[in-house]
Amino acid sequence: MELRHFGIMKCTFEANGFRLAKNNEKAKAAFEKASKGQEMLASPWDAAKHMESAAALAKEIGNWSEVSDFYRRASELYNECGRPQPASDALAKGARALEETAPDEAIRLYTDACDILEEDGKEQMAFDLYRAATGVYVKLEK
Repeated sequence: MELRHFGIMKCTFEANGFRLAKNNEKAKAAFEKASKGQEMLASPWDAAKHMESAAALAKEIGNWSEVSDFYRRASELYNECGRPQPASDALAKGARALEETAPDEAIRLYTDACDILEEDGKEQMAFDLYRAATGVYVKLEK
């Protein structure tokens, strides 16, 4: 096993340790590093998984701009490995996380998630996402 593999494994191990210790800021940073490492190893699936973990921690911390950025990046990485459904799911997770604090961004994320499904010929799977986006939009109008 190459040395850089050990570095990524170390980041992942540290991230999980920090998460268990409730040090979410350090855990988030470690998951970001692990994601970047997986990208360097040309493993977009694993990079996306780590990025989603970083996004979930950003949500717990309340860093809303990172929530959007990280879920968007995870979606891009899933698309890189030809997986539109997880790409759409990542955006939908980000949208749900942002509905209350950043509703405009939530609508954009829902819309982008729907676009991914439609491009993949899965319009019927986008129905729930359209409904969720409409719900956020209606709340904004009140």
